[in-house]
Amino acid sequence: MKLTLVVMGEPNLDARIASAREAILSLAGEFAETARGTVEAALTRAMERLVVRRAEWFNRLDDRTAAALREAVQRTIRQSAERVGERLRDPDVWLSPSVVVEGEPQPELDEPANRAWIALLNAAGPLDPVLTEFGLQPSDVPDRGGGHFGLQPPRAGDLDPRGTLSGLWGRYRKLYETYRRALRAPEELRERQGEDRARKRWNEST
Repeated sequence: MKLTLVVMGEPNLDARIASAREAILSLAGEFAETARGTVEAALTRAMERLVVRRAEWFNRLDDRTAAALREAVQRTIRQSAERVGERLRDPDVWLSPSVVVEGEPQPELDEPANRAWIALLNAAGPLDPVLTEFGLQPSDVPDRGGGHFGLQPPRAGDLDPRGTLSGLWGRYRKLYETYRRALRAPEELRERQGEDRARKRWNEST
């Protein structure tokens, strides 16, 4: 029989860590699924704005070519949104949430250091080859996230006007803090035990 030793007065630290991690990954799945639909809708809106902004280019296309472009764009948006959803299910995005070493998730979703926001921004990139194939010239300067046609949302509110993702982000940050406290607990416990041992040895010697 395997016995697990638990320090008197302390919860099972491994269980606390596992529970906090599970809560984060559960929310990550909800975030990823919500993001998939949100990204698809946002890119669809962005493409409509682009066509209106570049009306001269679009109106030169004959009906058959315009229909082919629309079909290719819609297919690429769906595929890109699916890839974003898959990326956002990666535990690393949530357990190591910042591109800054040892960095924590920033208060706002659309902070550049947040891995989740980077994943969302990358959604527009796959549209570049589709648009250039149909004769649209890309910008010389890439957008944040890698695209060249200004399709990336500059802020979370532009991506998600209803604020659903930002609400989920707020919940995630609370779960992450619980997770970090659980990770720190073993070291803090060892420090307290070391202090108690030193105090006891000191008092015994007097």
